[in-house]
Amino acid sequence: MNVIDNLISFVAPSKALKRLEARKRMEWANSLSFSGESGYGRHGASYAKKSLSTWVADGSSADDDIVSPLETLRARSRDLFMSGGFATGAVKTIRTNVVGSGLMLSADPDAKFLGLTEEQAIEWRENVEREWLLFTSSVNCDAERRQNFYQLVLPKFP
Repeated sequence: MNVIDNLISFVAPSKALKRLEARKRMEWANSLSFSGESGYGRHGASYAKKSLSTWVADGSSADDDIVSPLETLRARSRDLFMSGGFATGAVKTIRTNVVGSGLMLSADPDAKFLGLTEEQAIEWRENVEREWLLFTSSVNCDAERRQNFYQLVLPKFP
């Protein structure tokens, strides 16, 4: 309790208790958020945080968010790349760290550790690479079933 609370408790103890109860309720209410008490509800999805309380975002699809303003987004992306240090650095970092065409599978089991013969290791490698190719070439690896694996992971630059 602060000085004012001590003074009120000396003069009117019942008012001081109501005041303390109200303060505790406010602390509890501020610890909650619109989406729950833990996880993202206390961070990015919080409505209790002052910095996020007025942020309203609709939950539309990726196409709705990107396709309509695509021309403007591309123009601004190019402009940022040409004139903005952070944007240029981000693109160059990604470009520097991608090798060749990107992620590729290299199935090479430790046959000795796994107790496989050379023939079994070759068969395992061929099966894994076949299944990987089936998975990555289909749209089943995308939650929206629109792109294959390489369309999802390879960066697209303006």
